[in-house]
Amino acid sequence: MHVSSREPPPECKKCYKQFQMRIVLLSGCQGS
Repeated sequence: MHVSSREPPPECKKCYKQFQMRIVLLSGCQGS
């Protein structure tokens, strides 16, 4: 599984698209 540093995994993209907030993406996705 190789993911770009600039593009978060699909799981994160979902929340990123919903909230459109980097804070949520980093907070909710990095912890997952």
